[in-house]
Amino acid sequence: MKIIIFAIGLGSVLVSIASLFGIFDSSHLSIKPMNLGVIIGGIIFGLGFGLGGTCPGTCVAATSSGEGWKALSAVIGGFEDEYYACDEG
Repeated sequence: MKIIIFAIGLGSVLVSIASLFGIFDSSHLSIKPMNLGVIIGGIIFGLGFGLGGTCPGTCVAATSSGEGWKALSAVIGGFEDEYYACDEG
């Protein structure tokens, strides 16, 4: 938990500094509108996160750990999801 809080804080500071020096244009950043698709997608993502028992961001690295099969199934599931999501669009 400490690492993610540190990363968010450091990212915020770096974006602010880059914006001050004109390196980054933050005028295009905005809060996106909420809709039913976002809510349903968040619920599905949260269920998959909890049922899989692995963080989607670290499951690729976890494939080399002792719980490699669980992580590998999460990675394969992610690729499968993207395949079907791109196929519909």
